[in-house]
Amino acid sequence: MSARSDRRGVSDTIGFVFIFAMIVATIGLVLAGGLTALESVRDVERVDNAQRAFDVLAENVDDVRFDGVPSRATEIKLSDASLSLGDPVTVNVSATDTSSPGRSFSTEYTTRPVVFEAAESRVVYTMGVVFREGSGGAAAVRSPSLVATDERVVLSVLVTRARSEASVAGSTTVLVRTNRATQRVVTASEEPFDAVYLNVTSPRAGAWARELDGRGDLSCSHDAATDTARCEVRNVARTYVSVVEVDVTFE
Repeated sequence: MSARSDRRGVSDTIGFVFIFAMIVATIGLVLAGGLTALESVRDVERVDNAQRAFDVLAENVDDVRFDGVPSRATEIKLSDASLSLGDPVTVNVSATDTSSPGRSFSTEYTTRPVVFEAAESRVVYTMGVVFREGSGGAAAVRSPSLVATDERVVLSVLVTRARSEASVAGSTTVLVRTNRATQRVVTASEEPFDAVYLNVTSPRAGAWARELDGRGDLSCSHDAATDTARCEVRNVARTYVSVVEVDVTFE
C-alpha cells in the first residue's frame, strides 16, 4: 500500500470522526434547548391551570361570603408545586367625621392568603382578589368585589384563616375546603363621613394600589417603606362595612 493511500485512509477516518462529533454535538444542543423550551411551556401551563382553579376558588368563596352558603370545596391540581396559607396580610378600614368625632372608627383584621407556588411563579388568593406573581412582580388577574364612590362605600372584609396549619406539596390533587365561620357588621351608616380609608399591608401592596386606584372614587398610593396600599374616598354619603371569617382546610 502506498503512502498516499495511507494518508487518504487517515484523512477519511479523521473526517468521519469530525462529522460524527459535530452531529452528536448538534443533537445535544437541540435536546438541551428543546428540553428547556418544553420545561418553560410546562411551567407556564401549570401556572395557567392554577390561575383557572383559583378563579373557581374565588367564585366558591363568594358563595360562602355573600350568599350564606355554609361550605364550598375546590379541587386544585398540583404538579411539582405547593399549596399553602401564606404570610399574614393586614387590612385596616377606618372613617372620619370631624363634625361628630364619636362616629369615627378604625378596625383592623389579619387574613391568610392561599398561595400556589411553582418554580418562580405564584398564584395568590386574598380578600377576593387573585394575583399572579413572578420575577417581574405581581398583578391582579381578578378584581375585588366592592363599591367605593362618594355616594356609598360597600366593603366586605374577607378574613381567610387556617383551621389547622397546612402546606401541601408534590403532584397530587388537593381539596380546598372553605367553611363560613362568623359574620358581623362593622358599620351601616346613612350619615356622611369626611373620608373612608382602606389600607392593605401585603408583599403585593404595589399590585393592590394599582388595582384599586381609580376604582370608583378610590384614590390609592403605594407606601413602599411599609409595604402598604393606602386608599381613600372623600365625602362619602353612606358607608357599609362588614367582616366575614372563613376557615380554610386542605384535604
